Amino acid sequence: DVHVADVSLSANHIGLSSFHGDDITLNANEIDLNGGDDSFSGTTLSILSAATPTIELGGLNDGGAELNFTDRDIAALNAGFTSIHFSSLTTGDSSALTVEDSGADFSDALASHTADEHSGSLHLEAATIQIHGDLTSHGGRIEIDAGEHGTLLVSAGVDVSDTDPGDSGGTVHLLGERIGLYGGARVDASGDTGGGEVLIGGDDHGANDSIHNASSVWIGSDVEVHADAIHHGDGGKIVVWSDDVTQHFGSLTARGGSLSGAGGLIE
Repeated sequence: DVHVADVSLSANHIGLSSFHGDDITLNANEIDLNGGDDSFSGTTLSILSAATPTIELGGLNDGGAELNFTDRDIAALNAGFTSIHFSSLTTGDSSALTVEDSGADFSDALASHTADEHSGSLHLEAATIQIHGDLTSHGGRIEIDAGEHGTLLVSAGVDVSDTDPGDSGGTVHLLGERIGLYGGARVDASGDTGGGEVLIGGDDHGANDSIHNASSVWIGSDVEVHADAIHHGDGGKIVVWSDDVTQHFGSLTARGGSLSGAGGLIE
């Protein structure tokens, strides 16, 4: 049971039954938060892989050569984190991060303590990222970044929608050199009083220097991307960008609210 302000722990295996801190960094091959639901609280949390190049999120398996952050570990995170960051980029071009088929729901961990604030942000970084299961943070911010030379593949849901009365949708950034959305991929940043923001491969006209552009983006015919206002307010913003080749066959919507509001921006 650890109570601290800022802490950085590095070891082959880190096991904690309770933890309360502000800025927390855990660097390990194996992490086990075994104190039960809501036993781990803080402001920012960074999970880094030490020697293993692979991080897996969700599911029940906590064995094997990967750093597994399981459903039990996610459930141990108490509400109020402003940022949760997973990265295996330190291991170079061989690094990988996978969201398991069962998905990973960070909505509770990143939930705001106050009604007028958005939930916090979830950041995933590796050279190869595969989203096989739904990744969720209602009303929050999800940034998935394979880096300037990496590959991001999404075949499931990325959901930052917020249907609570008075709330707007969150933010999704899907970044990498090569990006593919296929199969049942669905990105949703819709909200009750306004759509959120979805950037796939870059920002408006590829001109935002703070966001690196993709060289190629593929969006399959069954893929859906939404940044709709549900009842009131304007639709949000959706940008699909690459410097070289963009192939889009799916559905993009940024509708205004059904009761009031205007449509948003799709590029």
